[in-house]
Amino acid sequence: EETNLPTYSTEIIPIALDLCKNSQGAFDITLSPILDLWGFEEQQERRLPKAEEIESILQHIGYEKLIYSPARSSLRKSHDQLEINLSAIAKGYGVDLIAQILESQGIKNFMVEIGGEICTKGKPNNRPHWSLGIRRPEKELNSTELMMILTANNIALATSGDYLNTFTVEGQEYPHIFDPKTGYPVTHNLCSVSVIAPQCAIADGLATACLVLGKEEALGLLEKYPDCHAYFVERKENGSFVESFSPGFPHKAINK
Repeated sequence: EETNLPTYSTEIIPIALDLCKNSQGAFDITLSPILDLWGFEEQQERRLPKAEEIESILQHIGYEKLIYSPARSSLRKSHDQLEINLSAIAKGYGVDLIAQILESQGIKNFMVEIGGEICTKGKPNNRPHWSLGIRRPEKELNSTELMMILTANNIALATSGDYLNTFTVEGQEYPHIFDPKTGYPVTHNLCSVSVIAPQCAIADGLATACLVLGKEEALGLLEKYPDCHAYFVERKENGSFVESFSPGFPHKAINK
């Protein structure tokens, strides 16, 4: 089945597929059936699927089953049950679109934010720079303590974390961050990734991919995006946090 893409999709689909390929499937826009199996679609009750259920569903996901033709502006599924879900990149892309509209109207100083994904241009009134807070990855909903404040202009920033959306099944707590290769939530200690990038869509997708991969593999992924830099927060067993950065992160922008 081949679908001709609307104009906006011809921009977001290549970005998403590049992230899929470069992350070797840690970022995967066909993950929806796994989320549905665990009960994340349409406010279902969360459940712990059986291993054989997960294994069966994994046969129906995989970005490599999508065939994209830039010349024809078309996308074809090589597997009938394949689904596409761009939610892991859509907010960032929406930020980029709004920023483009503002710039087209001659507006030079602005900040756009959708659900924590941010783009800044120019500078705010009476201040030399925008100040962007990165939240401490505490699971308490009323926690507003910051890990750091970035002081930067003309950047896009996105953060992905394991602390805002968790669920408990059979006494075990899980993050709402799934590894597309296994069909299970991630289990490593990396709990928050903030990515600075030229485009918010890329920052959004990279933050998700890095969180799935874990810090060491994430650093390898970021080498493929030389204009993008990441801030990592890992959670230790005693509940404290360890901060680190990818090479090239603009440390002069940090104001703790």
